[in-house]
Formats: sequence, C-alpha cells, structure tokens
Amino acid sequence: MFEDRLDGLVKDIRYVPNSLNPSALLVELHDGIEADSGRFEIQWWEDHGYKYHYMEDGLEFRFGWERGDPDLPDKHFHPPEALGDHEPTCIKHEEPLLVTLAVIECWLDAARTGNPTVLNQQIDPP
Repeated sequence: MFEDRLDGLVKDIRYVPNSLNPSALLVELHDGIEADSGRFEIQWWEDHGYKYHYMEDGLEFRFGWERGDPDLPDKHFHPPEALGDHEPTCIKHEEPLLVTLAVIECWLDAARTGNPTVLNQQIDPP
C-alpha cells in the first residue's frame, strides 16, 4: 500500500518484532515533510482502533482511534505543535485500507507543500 502510493519514497517496510508475531509495522521513507527522511509506526488493534505515529527530525504527529477519556474524541489527531492534544481528526473511516489511504493522502499534502499545518485539513480523505 505505502509503496504503491508513495512511488519510490519507501526505503523499508518491516514488522516489529517480526512478521510472525507483529506488534507494529514500521515504514521508513527516503523523504520527510521538513527533513530528509521520516518514518511511520503503525498499530491496529483487533477489537478496534489504530495509531499512525509519524516521526522525523524535529517533527512528530499522530492519527489515532483509541477509546479512553470520555471528554476526548475517540478518533483524533495529535498535531505536531502540541503532540499531547487530541483534536478531532479529518479521517472518518474505520476500515484499515481506507484509513491507510487517508493517512498517506494527508502526509503527501504536507510533504508536497513542506507545511505540516495542512496534515489534518483534508475533508474526509481519501
């Protein structure tokens, strides 16, 4: 999925700790939004929910769907400028394929413009 959508930007994809017993998927990229490289750490849970945590030198953000505090949105976005905040997310989907496509689209918008403030500004991507 990432390789198909990010044409040549994917450096490596691997499961951690391994493909037989994965707890996360790591996707390393040759390019970042503001840096020369970046990576996604992706987790999905069987009962519901996900986490797409992106990291590069000096920049992090996270799209997530986690049940927790009833005063916070289940589906949320942790913005780079305030990683501890839980903002409503532009991603409304719950299916893994559509969520992944949406995250990639949001990242691509930010990477093309070099502007991480556009990460959560899509309207119901993809």
